Amino acid sequence: MSYRELESFKKKVASLDASIARLEEKKDAQFKKRNEAETQRKAILDSEALEGKEPDDKQLGKLRKIIEECEQEIVEIDNRITLIEQKRKEALAPELPAIRKGRDREIERLKREADAHFHDARKLMFEYLLALQKVGRVRDEANKLNRDFVQHAKMADPEEYTRTHWNRGDDAIPTPVLFYDDAGIKLGIREGDQKAALNGKIEPMVMLYQLTGELESSNNAASAKLRKVAK
Repeated sequence: MSYRELESFKKKVASLDASIARLEEKKDAQFKKRNEAETQRKAILDSEALEGKEPDDKQLGKLRKIIEECEQEIVEIDNRITLIEQKRKEALAPELPAIRKGRDREIERLKREADAHFHDARKLMFEYLLALQKVGRVRDEANKLNRDFVQHAKMADPEEYTRTHWNRGDDAIPTPVLFYDDAGIKLGIREGDQKAALNGKIEPMVMLYQLTGELESSNNAASAKLRKVAK
């Protein structure tokens, strides 16, 4: 992610880098030209030394001049590259206040966006707690119904219903609190799941809901359905 001030800064950096790259290409061309001239000059001198062939002094002088000019050009290019690198900080420093101001502006914008998402998350949290309250009320009704049943069942079989602990209400309606799994079925929100979501990782159940709107309480079942969706 970027913003206009930083993009402008990056373009200036790229321009300086491009200047250095062009100079490096020119230097490489001078090296190649010098090496070719040196190879030709050496061949002429070797021919003189090995075969006694009289060299063309004019050609030797021309090659020597090419070599000297190339070496001078290489030194000049190196000096220009060094100057650009030395002046880089001087060229870029005036841009720093603008890119810092732009960064602060963009972070503030992202903070407002995050605040809006957190606002939505808080509403969902309240709705979740209200839903838990409803579950608790239903569970209490189930427990009350079971107590009435046991109380009256004792009249028919006092030995059985006095000796055995009967608590069908809690057994039938588990408590969906945080950090609670029931045979691999998610009934609440783990702290680890919250941290994972903040880091961009969501479980198959959440991914399935995001893609299809379907509510699934088992990750294994959700994974199977996602595989079908992907086909």
